[in-house]
Amino acid sequence: MTIHEIQAKSILRRFKKIDSWFIAKAGLNLYRGCAHDCEYCDGRAEKYQVHGEFGREVAVKSNAVEILRRELQRELQPKSNQQLDLWPREGTPDPLGIRADLASGFVMLGGGVGDSYQPAEAETLAARGVLELFEELCVPVHILTKSALVLRDADLLERISQRAGALVSFSIGSSDDSIGRELEPGASRPTERLSALSELRRRGIPGGVFLLPVIPFVSDSPEMIDQSVAEAVRAGAQYIVFGGMTLKPGRQREHFLNVMGRNRPLLAERIAALYPTNGRQAQWGQATQGYDERITRIFNESARRYSVPPRIPRGLFNATVKGRDLVVVLLEQIHVILEMQSRPSFYGREAWRIAKLPGACGPEMFEGPAGPQAREILATGSCDVYEGLMASFSPRR
Repeated sequence: MTIHEIQAKSILRRFKKIDSWFIAKAGLNLYRGCAHDCEYCDGRAEKYQVHGEFGREVAVKSNAVEILRRELQRELQPKSNQQLDLWPREGTPDPLGIRADLASGFVMLGGGVGDSYQPAEAETLAARGVLELFEELCVPVHILTKSALVLRDADLLERISQRAGALVSFSIGSSDDSIGRELEPGASRPTERLSALSELRRRGIPGGVFLLPVIPFVSDSPEMIDQSVAEAVRAGAQYIVFGGMTLKPGRQREHFLNVMGRNRPLLAERIAALYPTNGRQAQWGQATQGYDERITRIFNESARRYSVPPRIPRGLFNATVKGRDLVVVLLEQIHVILEMQSRPSFYGREAWRIAKLPGACGPEMFEGPAGPQAREILATGSCDVYEGLMASFSPRR
């Protein structure tokens, strides 16, 4: 592995709306490229412009902490040495009125085109530097990783969790180490990730699993999905977010099918047939709709069997997400669960409408069909529809 240092002009990416998958309003990438070298990684797709030999060459943004500090404090310019919380907790003085749109939800550290805890992190300490800044400024963080290296920073995560809020999610496509060895050669083995999750949960740090991507005809059988869900729950996962593989035309598709052609030649053609090469589905690398619906039903049954929610539950973010953002997140979660159950839903459309409204919370939020739920969420922090759906994944009495 070759590590290159680059100078970033910016670090923080502000999202157009809060992301209900990760409960994040902003995110950042410390690396371009990833030595985890997952064979299915869509970071290989041309749109991400990751140059060099993927999986072998990694660029680290060596000035990340300096730039990030400047971005987080750009609008503050404090007139005194007073310590400021960019994400004030309930009852915390807010003398400069810093409750901007960014101040809701977690900052996502990881994902994208480079895992923040890939092997290079052991040398560069870039992610640790960011967490030290987040602790100083009381910024909530959500980490998504395929690496047990995150345990190194458990001390920081404990303190951030107590002061501002923290989540650590581990991405696994399967709990089977042999599949991990084959398709995720540079990442920690799935059992190591689940062991790391268990240790973080023991230390009081919230977290769960993103069971994605499951690979067609490799890790998507009912038995494989059920095993992965069961082992994630045993490790202490407080949620399991599920998804299939995306396969975009071009470099990503060609690489993955070549790998499958060498390792599992009988499957390569079957997998290729699942992924269109033109049209809207191809643009996003999505499999045919019938396939996604089938594997989602399988997961839904396992999630109910093991009483684990399919989205991050509000108890893990209700101190961090407020106002309109909370309405958007809960409506989108309602929408996802209804879709998993093959039930009609207008909640996703309503969440987008509310997210795009100008200004602060106003009467326009209550005009659509989800108006009663939006009003209830603003008043109480939740709503009966959400609680009822989440309760369907609770232990049966």
